[in-house]
Amino acid sequence: MTVSAPAPTAAPPLVSVVLLTYNRRQFLERSLAAAIAQDYPHLEVVVVDNASADDTAAYVATHFPMVRLVRNPRNLFFTGGMNAGIRAARGELLLLLTDDVVLERDYVAKLVPLLQQVPDLALLAGVLYDADTGTVRCAGGRVQFGVDVIRIVHDIPVPAAPQRETLCPVPYVPPTLTLARRAALDAVGAFDDDFKFTGEDIDLVLKLQRRGYRIALYPAAAAYHLPPVTMQYRENETIDFHMEKNVFLLYFKFAPLATLLGFLGYRYAWLAKQLGLMLLGRRRPLGRATWRAHIWWIGHLPRLAAKRWQMQRWQYRVAGG
Repeated sequence: MTVSAPAPTAAPPLVSVVLLTYNRRQFLERSLAAAIAQDYPHLEVVVVDNASADDTAAYVATHFPMVRLVRNPRNLFFTGGMNAGIRAARGELLLLLTDDVVLERDYVAKLVPLLQQVPDLALLAGVLYDADTGTVRCAGGRVQFGVDVIRIVHDIPVPAAPQRETLCPVPYVPPTLTLARRAALDAVGAFDDDFKFTGEDIDLVLKLQRRGYRIALYPAAAAYHLPPVTMQYRENETIDFHMEKNVFLLYFKFAPLATLLGFLGYRYAWLAKQLGLMLLGRRRPLGRATWRAHIWWIGHLPRLAAKRWQMQRWQYRVAGG
C-alpha cells in the first residue's frame, strides 16, 4: 500500500483514545499516562471503567481530572465497555486501547496522517512488543478457520528498519492498540455484543472486510504489552462459556457453508463420543460451560442465521461493486 506525503490541513482531526479498564489499576497508571503524553495536538482521552472493584474510577477522577471518565454500572465485558466508550467519544478517529498496552509518545501522531490518506482504510495499528523482553507479540496476522478451531496466525514478519516506514496491508490487527475510523465502525455496528469477550477482535476485522474496508500495519509505530499479573478476578466458567459459544458465533457468521456444516458435524460427533465415554465411566462429565455453549447456539439459531445473511449481503454488495 503506497501513500504520498500528507496534504496540509487547517486543523488535525480530533482523535479520541478509548481506554478500557477493569480491575487493573496498576496497569492503567502506565497505560493512561502514556496516552495523555501523546504528542498529537488534538486529542481527548476517554477512560471506560467496567465497574472495577479496586477503586479505579475514583483513582482516575482524582489523579487524571483532564480525562473523560465513563463509569459503567456493571462489567459490560470488552464489547459492551468498548461500545460505551465509542458512544461517549467525540473524535472522528478513535484509538482503541486496553489498560495493558503502553503507547510510545509519537504513536498517534504517526498513524493519523496515514489513516487520513486512505479513505477505505478502517483500522491501522503499529507493532505490539512485549514490555519486558522487547520481542514482537503482534505485527498483524490472518484469520484461519479450521475443522473445529479458529486461529489468528501471526506469521507476518516485521520489516527491516529501512522498510518500516511503509504501510503494510494485513488481514488482522488487534483492537487493543488500533486507530479506527469512526465512520467504518458505525457502518458495521462497532463490536457485536453477543461476543462479550474473546473472538470479538476476529469478528470486527472480518465484518469490516465484508463491507469493503481495508486494514493495515505501520511498523514504525510501536506499543508495549504489559505482562499479566493474575486472572483470579475472572470466573473460569464464564471464560470457558464465552470461548466455546463464540466459536459457534464466528463459524455461523463467516465460515463458508461447507466449512460450517463440517464444523457442526465434527462438533456433534465429538459430543456423542464424550457422552459415550461418560456412560462407560471412562471420563468425567462435561463442564457446564460446554453444555451452555451448545444450548446457546441452538436457542439463538434464528439470530445466528440473520447475522450470517447480513454478512453475506455485505460481501455480495462489495463483490458486485
